Amino acid sequence: MNFVKGTVVQIPIRYYNKDKNKELKRGGFLSTATRYLDVRVHGDVTYVPPFVNCNVERLSHRRCFGLADLDFDRTKFTPIAKMNSRVFASVSGKVKGLAGEVEAEAEREAAAAAATATPATTPSTPAASAASTK
Repeated sequence: MNFVKGTVVQIPIRYYNKDKNKELKRGGFLSTATRYLDVRVHGDVTYVPPFVNCNVERLSHRRCFGLADLDFDRTKFTPIAKMNSRVFASVSGKVKGLAGEVEAEAEREAAAAAATATPATTPSTPAASAASTK
C-alpha cells in the first residue's frame, strides 16, 4: 500500500525492557499515556512500521518519556504538532526503597560538599589558644 505525501498515520508504540528497569522491579508500574504516535508521511512511502520502539530501561520517577525518546525514522515520518508536547510514559506508584536512596544520595552530596569546604582555622598550641581568648 502506498501512502501519499501528507497522509496522517497512527503507529502503535511498543514499550520494551520493562524487566530491566530498577524502579519497575521495586513495585512501580509503567503508566503509558499514549498508545499511538500520529505521524505525517513524507513523500511516497510504501512501508509503515508495525510499531515504534520506546526503551523504558532508563525511565525513572524523576523523568517522563516524550517524543525524543521514541525510535522511528524521522526522514520518512514527521510527528503532528500535538505530539511534541505529549508525555508518552512514566513510572507511577510507590517504589520500595526509593525514599531511602534519595536521602542517602543527599547525605553523600552533603558530605562531599563538607569535604571540599575550606576548614576553619583553629589554634594548634595552648599558648595560641590562650592568646586568642584574651
